[in-house]
Amino acid sequence: MCRVHLWGIRGAPPPSTTKLGIFYRGGFQSELVVNATGYATAEKYELYEKMIRSGLKQKGVEDKFDLLEFQV
Repeated sequence: MCRVHLWGIRGAPPPSTTKLGIFYRGGFQSELVVNATGYATAEKYELYEKMIRSGLKQKGVEDKFDLLEFQV
């Protein structure tokens, strides 16, 4: 099970002209930017991806993503 902690979220009442509101559970999205500098940056990015995938596999959640994508 994955958990996400959110805080500081505030809503506002709808304007008086609102006649209908539709809501749905849209899921979650997370993005992470990693910078590599110096020599062998391609190898650093490859190692980083392996570490992330290994950690997700150890937690048993690697196959629970709709999309898990690494871009260099």
